[in-house]
Amino acid sequence: MRKISDERLVRGTLAGDREAYNGLVERYLQTVHATAFAITGNHQDAEDVAQEAFLKGLRSLDTLKKPGSFGSWIISIAKNGALSWRRKAGRELTNGGDIAQREGTTPDPARGELHDLLRAQLERMEPNAREVLLLHYFAGNSLREVAALLNISRSAAQKRLWRGREALGK
Repeated sequence: MRKISDERLVRGTLAGDREAYNGLVERYLQTVHATAFAITGNHQDAEDVAQEAFLKGLRSLDTLKKPGSFGSWIISIAKNGALSWRRKAGRELTNGGDIAQREGTTPDPARGELHDLLRAQLERMEPNAREVLLLHYFAGNSLREVAALLNISRSAAQKRLWRGREALGK
């Protein structure tokens, strides 16, 4: 599925091929989750927002004017969904607990402290820089891909990444 363009997968989905949409979900799941996490600050809530974004995307796929721009479109849906979630919940970024704790394993105290420190720094960070950091490091997107997904220039993405790294360094 990696070699098939977004445009072909979108057109296939619209033609009734469910596997085509699964290919889009697999391709963008980490990116959508990272976008949602940048806003919610909690992995479980980010998973819920990501799931809702993909469901909404499937229901309104026929409204996508440029099938080749599915990635940036689904990111917009996820962003809006996460912002809506925050408004409804009246929340600031929250600590959702260490992933290891939710998975039932015994957490490493040093690792937990590092996660807490990182979470705290991310919470204080400018949202644009936080989003680029998470898309680049958490979702594994290249700087070029981050720029395309956010509809910004590569130099703007690079500048946001630099600001994010600088903020984390402080």
